[in-house]
Amino acid sequence: MRRTILGSALCSLACSLSLGCSTVTDTGNPERDNTGEPAGDTCERTPSPIELGEVSSLGFSAADLIALGEGSHTETLVWLENEIASSSGVGSTEVEVRLELGDSARFVDRSPKPSENNGQEGGPDIAYESSCNDRLELDATLTLKTADGALDESVPVVVWAETERLVHVNFSLDADEVTGSLEVTVEPPPGFEAEGPPQLGFDIQIADVGFVGSIGVTGTYSGNGGVAAGGGGPIAQWPENNPCDFGFPVATEDSESVQQALDAFNGRGPLTLEYEPEAPASDLSYSLSADSDTVCEALDGEGAGELAFTGELELTSSDGTIEAKLPVQVSTGLDGGELYFVSVSMVESSESSGEPDQMLETLGIHQSVDFSGYDYGQVWLSAQVYGGALEGTLSARGAEVPDCLTNPPEPDPNGMGSPGCQGTDFIELWVARFAE
Repeated sequence: MRRTILGSALCSLACSLSLGCSTVTDTGNPERDNTGEPAGDTCERTPSPIELGEVSSLGFSAADLIALGEGSHTETLVWLENEIASSSGVGSTEVEVRLELGDSARFVDRSPKPSENNGQEGGPDIAYESSCNDRLELDATLTLKTADGALDESVPVVVWAETERLVHVNFSLDADEVTGSLEVTVEPPPGFEAEGPPQLGFDIQIADVGFVGSIGVTGTYSGNGGVAAGGGGPIAQWPENNPCDFGFPVATEDSESVQQALDAFNGRGPLTLEYEPEAPASDLSYSLSADSDTVCEALDGEGAGELAFTGELELTSSDGTIEAKLPVQVSTGLDGGELYFVSVSMVESSESSGEPDQMLETLGIHQSVDFSGYDYGQVWLSAQVYGGALEGTLSARGAEVPDCLTNPPEPDPNGMGSPGCQGTDFIELWVARFAE
């Protein structure tokens, strides 16, 4: 993980406008190279040459990366709509990436850089909080083409990897350097003008289970006596239906980590179930399963094996109150490569239907709950295996929505902003707690 350091106070303005930020040079152009390390990177690098066949301290060799990444990789790319940037790309098309890797490899020892005296002269150096994993790197030539002719690029790049399962390539091009027919324009924030062509950032990942990528756009703007760099988000991605904001899309059947997570959660026998308001205790049987064809799995770095996927949690109480099959989000965490938590969560709301009682029955919760006087109802579930034990809560809540959300005040004409709004309050009306 890397954290970008802002190079201009005006960049804060760009961030507040949801533009994203990057450092800027004195001329206003974003710093750019294709080494795999972004401008503003907070990791110290100590590279050492390594023979292609030599097994590094990471447990794999540069030759392993060549076997994984070299050659052609194809997928379906989709051009995306973007609020800040517009492109001539439309619909979907085939994208082909070809890597030709050289014979120059290096092991890169990476460690957090100290900050510059924490901004105070003579003050102590403080290390940036950053995940600086060691890696192997190879120089390569990358060719990227789309069947619609929008892209037909060939660039020198650095291929890097932290594990033998996944290689990364990151590079950037000014929009006017594109060899294909792609045209990209950006909409500057109010009070700014575009400064030079937009910059396209390419993020490509090739794994033993697939091939993904995205193209983002960054614009540089001038105005009010300074410059700011703002990112407009992605304008293209592949595969076309990539469900992952985190991790790499992996077929559920190919993920050993999915079964590991299910095994850690299931098979613990009936749980003790207690209610609020107080009612006779009961037992709760349960079963967690994955219900999606694809899971999002971290394949490299310290988080390798961490997961995010959708599933179904079946809950059955011995007193008949709960007979539910709930759609849930599942995530896992690792410590030192060992699974140390599995988290399951769900939120279901009657906000649109206004019928919380029917919502309970639909979910399989046979419990009378008085939602009168509330704006809507909500069912909330949170369960986790942590420290070797399972515990969780299933509750019905009443929502109190403040007027400042339903009737927001008019913007302050003097630009001072509107008063803060506390947000919706949720009042627990019925709670079922369960544990081993």
